[in-house]
Amino acid sequence: MLTADTFSASRNFHAETRRTRRNQAVRDQLSAIAIPGKLIHARIAGL
Repeated sequence: MLTADTFSASRNFHAETRRTRRNQAVRDQLSAIAIPGKLIHARIAGL
């Protein structure tokens, strides 16, 4: 039997999971943009 506390915790968990996935997608996009820039900077710096 689900108590109100269990339901609330479950809902919060799923909201957190969705938020994390969305943040991960944003981070992946930023990484895709940032990585070529880092490679270019590394080449310029001669690393």
